[in-house]
Parts: sequence; structure tokens; C-alpha cells
Amino acid sequence: METHKVVDIINTRDTVEVNRALEKYENLRVISRDRGISYQSIEGDYIHIADRFHLIMNLSDKIAAEIKKTIPHKIPVGFEEVRSKFAEPNELSNSSNYAALSVATAKKIDLIKQVKKLKSQGYSQKDVSEAMKIDPKTVSRYLSMKDIMLGAQYPSRKRDSYLEPNKELIMKIYLEKKYVVEILEELKKRGIYAKSSALRDFISKKLSEKDYAKIRAIYIDRRDIINYIFSWSHRPIALDHIKDIFEKHKVLSEYKRFYEYFKSCLVRLKRDDFIEILEKEYSCKLIDRFIYNLKKDYNAVINAVTYKLNNGLLEGHVNKLKKIKRDMYGRASVDLLRKKVIYQSIFKL
Repeated sequence: METHKVVDIINTRDTVEVNRALEKYENLRVISRDRGISYQSIEGDYIHIADRFHLIMNLSDKIAAEIKKTIPHKIPVGFEEVRSKFAEPNELSNSSNYAALSVATAKKIDLIKQVKKLKSQGYSQKDVSEAMKIDPKTVSRYLSMKDIMLGAQYPSRKRDSYLEPNKELIMKIYLEKKYVVEILEELKKRGIYAKSSALRDFISKKLSEKDYAKIRAIYIDRRDIINYIFSWSHRPIALDHIKDIFEKHKVLSEYKRFYEYFKSCLVRLKRDDFIEILEKEYSCKLIDRFIYNLKKDYNAVINAVTYKLNNGLLEGHVNKLKKIKRDMYGRASVDLLRKKVIYQSIFKL
């Protein structure tokens, strides 16, 4: 641990085999390890030290996993108005817009073209009507169309939604609450009942109205929240909304405070403060379960803040060592793998 070099590898995690391998080192006094069951059960008069790197990683993994269960992947934090690129009427005749039309409109355009083609071949309107099985008045209307793509457009439905009388209230709540579930609950309190699918469709249509303008929701990625808690790099835009999100989800602040204090005591070897952390009771279930599991390996965990020795520095080479194992998997014996790992550690890592 002082040289941060690999001196040997063991080809098993079996407790008996690990014990047997460690007995070869008669001067072995300290074992710095993660808190795996196979390593906790090692016999012998050794000083067990829980690796600080793994302790911090265990906590961050548990917090991140809990956040992923309770916080949506995308968190709405506001809205912005953007210009939509709606096509002007005279642009519909452009052939490049044909692919963007609905299936029904595309079929109607083909039908109009066939009607015009038959008429140009000398057929009467009556013959065209009978051949295409459409009303003579429709044939006349198709023949009089100068702009086929414009004339083929189906008129939009004008029927108002049953939610229309409550439009102002719904949009006001939407801008404040953001979540459809919360809007439904708020409407229910006011004696207004609606289906979630109908409400989503209604809001979507309303957001696309008003002078071709559209309100677009601004979202913060859940990853930004996780990164902020652990002081990892995150997008600057997230900072503008962190307080609001933490205000809504109170437990996030508790996670951040505990993580920072736990890490600080561990890294700075504040033994007394760290013992207080382990002895304290917590209302937060996640933190309480985490501390409970640490107490199962109490001596090794306390030794993590008692001794400076730590195998965390070797962890920086783990990916390189794993690459060696992947490269040689199925191609070499354990003995050859051991020699290559040790050689790489001594001369190259």
C-alpha cells in the first residue's frame, strides 16, 4: 500500500482459498479491503481497514439509486416561448412539403391528380365520376383546383374540448404545477373531473396557439441533481433552479448535507466525529439503512478513520488491470496472467 504496486493476485474469492493464499505472507499485518462477505470472514490476527474509497462510493451509489426511484428523469423548471416554423399557405405547393403531409392528405392529392389526368385524356366529368366512383360535384371541384396541395388539405376540427370552459384555470395551474397528475388533483378539488390523456392533449393544443408561438418547457436532467449533490461537474443552467427543486424535494438537501459531512470526516480522519455519525439515529430511511450496514463491519469501518493506510490509491490502476485481464481472458493461464499484471504494475503503471 505504501508503493501502490501490485505484488500478487489471487484467483478466487472463496474465503478458504483466500485465507490459504494470505498465510504465505508471514509478515502480513494489515488488510485494507472493501466490505465483501468473503473478505470480512478472513481468519487471522489482522488489522482490517475498510477502504475509504469504497465507503464513499457505496454511499453515493445508494443515494443516486434512491434519487432515480423518486425523481423523474426530466424535471420541468420553467417555460420559454419559441417561434414555430409553420408553413405559409403558398408554401404548401412546394414539393418538399409533400413528405410531411398526413397519409389521408397524400391519398387525396393522388386522387385529384388521377381525376385531372383522366379529364386531360378526353373523358367527360360523368365518365370520370363513374370510373373513380366519386360524386360529380367532387369531380368538378377537383378539376377547378389550381393548387392541388393546398386544396387537398383537410379542415381542422372545430369542436371544442369539454375542458374549454376551464381553459384559463387549467393553463394557470399548469404553469405553476407542471405535472399533469398535480393538475388533475387540483381540478378534482374544484369539482372538475378529467382524464389524464384528454388533459395532456388539451394542454398540448393550447400551448401551440397564439400567433404561431409555442411555449416550450425547460427541463433539468436528473443527472444534474445527482452531480450537484456530490459536487461533480454539472451544467451551469441547473444552478438557477436547484433551490426550487430542493425546496420541493426536501430529502435532497438531507442527502447532500450527510454526504458532504460523511466524506469530510472520512477523508480528514476525524475519528471522534465519524463515531458520532455511526452512533446517531436518522429519520431518513436510506441513511439509517446505510449506517446499519456499516455497523455490521464496525471495527474495519472505524479503522478507516484511524489509520492513514488505504488501498484507494491502487484503485486508480484498477481499470488498467482489468483491461489486462480482458485481453488475456481465455488465452492464458492464471500464472501467466499474474506475471503480466505484476510486471505491468512494477514497470509501467
